[in-house]
Amino acid sequence: MCDLSGVVGCCVFDLPTQRPLAHFGAAPAERLAAQGASLLEAMSSAARVLGLSAAPPEAAITVGQQHLVLKPVPGHPGIVLHLILQASASNLTLARMQLERVAAPQ
Repeated sequence: MCDLSGVVGCCVFDLPTQRPLAHFGAAPAERLAAQGASLLEAMSSAARVLGLSAAPPEAAITVGQQHLVLKPVPGHPGIVLHLILQASASNLTLARMQLERVAAPQ
């Protein structure tokens, strides 16, 4: 079980097609998927330019009063979680640790 505090919105999406698979919150699922894909592409591009690992990127970004977490879903290539947390009601480090404990179904 994973109990995250301060969740404003969440979208699980297919990265290649940017198709939302699951969604929670007021922001449109399609917009969350598109924005998440854009951020991941920018990070992948920067990693290539810098000669870094080709591993799928993960991100924890603070923008204003929100934390954005982008994380590939373990065991499901091309599937990504885009989580938005209210900064004043959440702990970004704790949220990332809790997400690490969530294992993909076998």
